[in-house]
Amino acid sequence: MQPMDNCQSSYDSFAGAAGCSVDDIQCLQALSVDEVHTAFTNAIPTIDVEAFVFGPTVDGVEATQVRIYAYIPIHVFTHT
Repeated sequence: MQPMDNCQSSYDSFAGAAGCSVDDIQCLQALSVDEVHTAFTNAIPTIDVEAFVFGPTVDGVEATQVRIYAYIPIHVFTHT
């Protein structure tokens, strides 16, 4: 899991590379796929790519666990 401040920093870098204000969601929504790709490519030097993971995000809510563990039931087997 990455801390919220890392997420915010990555978002700020991406928005800036896209030519959008961090508060202008309509600007970001109006980007084409090619513009999103270019912006991400340009923002990579300022994004911690080791911690950056694409996935759904709910505004104002931090995930309590990594996505993959939320979807896959974990079974513990014991041998006696």
